[in-house]
Amino acid sequence: MENPIKRKINVFGKVMKIITTVIIVLLLVAEGFMLAGSIALAILPKDAVTVEAAAQINAKVDTEFFGIEDDKMNMNVGGGKVSIGEISSDEVQVTAQDGKTDLKADFGSYYFNLNDALVLIVFGMISLASIIVALFFFKALMKEFMLCDSPFCDGVVQKMKNFAIALIP
Repeated sequence: MENPIKRKINVFGKVMKIITTVIIVLLLVAEGFMLAGSIALAILPKDAVTVEAAAQINAKVDTEFFGIEDDKMNMNVGGGKVSIGEISSDEVQVTAQDGKTDLKADFGSYYFNLNDALVLIVFGMISLASIIVALFFFKALMKEFMLCDSPFCDGVVQKMKNFAIALIP
């Protein structure tokens, strides 16, 4: 017996299975490009490309806008040191005048080479692979929805459990 709820569930399962298949194919292509890039980076010498970056931060706070008087504005910058990841600055200047508070910090150089990029790509590949595995389990769940008579049948419940376990990584 064909009822509208069963038909809606089956159509939902079919549409989502198709969408999931397209997403899986796109992610597999991306994984292939990441693999090719990581192989290229592994072959190149470590110092083939190096990037040196330096930064300067200038932050301005209009204390009048917030209704704070200059003498009541207190900016704590961690004992005169600002850190962003591995980059830190010991040269921090805080000045307050004319209703504005200024923070200036100069950061030294940070070096980035191809090994750093290779590590990022490898972690990205591992993350993408876990997403692809979860999508395969989701696709199996949608296939079960496409064929089921009820969303509460044993096959759907089992596929839902499998998909939940696949989401753990």
